[in-house]
Amino acid sequence: MALRKVHIEKIAKKLAAQFKASNATLASEDAVFGRIASLLTSNMEAERALEDEAHKLLDKNRRTIGGDIDEQKAFMMIKKQLAKQKNFTL
Repeated sequence: MALRKVHIEKIAKKLAAQFKASNATLASEDAVFGRIASLLTSNMEAERALEDEAHKLLDKNRRTIGGDIDEQKAFMMIKKQLAKQKNFTL
C-alpha cells in the first residue's frame, strides 16, 4: 500500500512522540522522527520498484500466461513471489 508523504510524516511524528513519552530512546524526538520517516520512505520506494518489476514481468509473459486471466490476481501473485525471492516483507 502506497503512502503519501503527508501520511508518512504523520505516522513518523506520532511514533517519535510515543518513543519520547516512553523514554525508549536517548535520541531527540526530531532525530527519531527523521529516521522513521526515512525508513518508511525507503520501504515505499522499494515496494514501488517491486511493483514496477512485477508489472514488467506480467507484461512480458502475458502471451505465455494465456487468455482469460485475472490481471490483478496475476500481478499480486508475481509481486508476492518477487517479494519472497528478495526477502522483502509486504
